[in-house]
Amino acid sequence: MKTGNVILTITDLQKTYVKNIPSRQLANSKKFLPLVQDSALAVEFAYLVGKVMGDGHLDSNFSLCFVGKKNEIMSLKEHISNRVWVPEGRFFIKRRKGMGISYRLSVNDCLLGRLLFLLGAPQGNKTKQAFLVPSWIVGNMSTKKAFLQALLEDELTTIKISKCNYSVKPRLKMSKKQHLAYNLAEFLLQVKQAIESFGVKCSNISKPIPKKETGSVQIYLDINREKQNIITFSNEIGFRIYEEKITCLKNCVDVLEKTKFNRKPEVNESRIIYLRTQGLTIRQISDKTKVNKTTVHRVLKKYDPFPFNLRDRI
Repeated sequence: MKTGNVILTITDLQKTYVKNIPSRQLANSKKFLPLVQDSALAVEFAYLVGKVMGDGHLDSNFSLCFVGKKNEIMSLKEHISNRVWVPEGRFFIKRRKGMGISYRLSVNDCLLGRLLFLLGAPQGNKTKQAFLVPSWIVGNMSTKKAFLQALLEDELTTIKISKCNYSVKPRLKMSKKQHLAYNLAEFLLQVKQAIESFGVKCSNISKPIPKKETGSVQIYLDINREKQNIITFSNEIGFRIYEEKITCLKNCVDVLEKTKFNRKPEVNESRIIYLRTQGLTIRQISDKTKVNKTTVHRVLKKYDPFPFNLRDRI
């Protein structure tokens, strides 16, 4: 019987077996169970549930696998080994060729797989089944943060400087079969609310985008790219073990911190119009006024709605 903040017990684990729990697995399970909410181990399991919902896979035999770049896979292997005490012999890494080079990490530990399944990790093809963020994860800030770090490491676009001193607009995009669009929208709404609970602003959930060739839909949400919002994301959520994404985010935030109080340059529209009457091109006006070409084009279009010369389309 569960009491207090207990999430998982040996009784729950027993339900995943046809007969009794094998004696060796029963002994090993005592390292993890009972699992309580306010524990370091709960945080690690929340992270791994997020990984399964991202680029991971839990098969019908409760084996786990994860796909990614070599350095990501090596980091994840070390993390699982050290934090969840999986023996070295349970890991297997395979190089794969497809649209590019990737690596597959298999974790042949059915006890770990059974525990993650009981904790809400989907089993089988994620695009063909409904699932949501488990309530035990969203009900605690530490487990919620770990879950987001895992999911966003896998599914969020890399955060880096895009133009001038602003970052790209980070986008989380996921797919499911068309008849499960409602579930994907609900899942992403949960993720949006979880991100926003850390003070990070997000866009609304997009409408489903059909992919007729696969019978699937894509739905996405964006993290607001306003400078302070990206800084807040870095400080409050960030990433956990993938060095490339951690480094890109840090480099981006370094630029944003230095420029977050910079004001937009004042646009002297009269001077832009005057230079135009002197026959200067958009590029020449941009050079003289230190205003980008897009802004020059916008100012000229406001005062002269007729098309510009072909020579100005640069």
